[in-house]
Amino acid sequence: MSSGGRANMILRGSARVIRHRLSPRHRKNVATWIEFLVVLGQLAGVEVGYTFVADFDEFEDQLGRAGLAYAHPLAALEAAERFGYLPVASPEHSDEVVFVAREGVEGGLEGFAGAEVASVPGQFATRFGCTLLRERGLAIGRLRAYASCQEVLEAVRSGGVDRGFLYKDFVDHLDPLSLEGVRVVEVTNTGRFRHVLMLHPDHAELRGALREGLAKLPDHPVGGELLRELGLGAWTAHDDLGDLRTLQDC
Repeated sequence: MSSGGRANMILRGSARVIRHRLSPRHRKNVATWIEFLVVLGQLAGVEVGYTFVADFDEFEDQLGRAGLAYAHPLAALEAAERFGYLPVASPEHSDEVVFVAREGVEGGLEGFAGAEVASVPGQFATRFGCTLLRERGLAIGRLRAYASCQEVLEAVRSGGVDRGFLYKDFVDHLDPLSLEGVRVVEVTNTGRFRHVLMLHPDHAELRGALREGLAKLPDHPVGGELLRELGLGAWTAHDDLGDLRTLQDC
């Protein structure tokens, strides 16, 4: 099947990750994403270009112009509401939150009730953390704002604040030594929210072809290996973003 279409895709990475993790593993990760898009384009019959951006400000600058955006849950909602992007599909890998406390601070999630908690305002981990706590009848006392997960981690480690929320994707890429002085209270495994591949409305006719291409990836000799290397798993069509509106501010 060939649609003859073309879409440029933006993938948001972290400037901190790019700048501080220049190991062969992380350089390979960028190359793997490019190879993934090439194979997807072949299977979908769509020419897919790519633009890697350094941070969320650059991501937002590209949003509205790019044909495709691989967006975390809140960015996917913004893309739909601001620019009319259409959800295409989501990978099996889910977005989760890590509840952390300074080493020596005892207790489980109940310790977050009424406490000052370090986090990045408006970030998925912040909203999901507060949503999960409220679902358990708990509410934090006050959010102490930091600009990045790295700053949250350093604040908890140094004792500037006793507890914090971290994005699991950030924690997964840390060297184990980076968590010294910090205790992981709980790592969620809810599977409720995922990144979403979003399609610009000008390219709406490519939606079906892209879904077909993504569905073929696990059985493709190269595509299946790329999914494993990127930790994505199989992709599932995503039609409705309404569940994202259940995420609550702290």
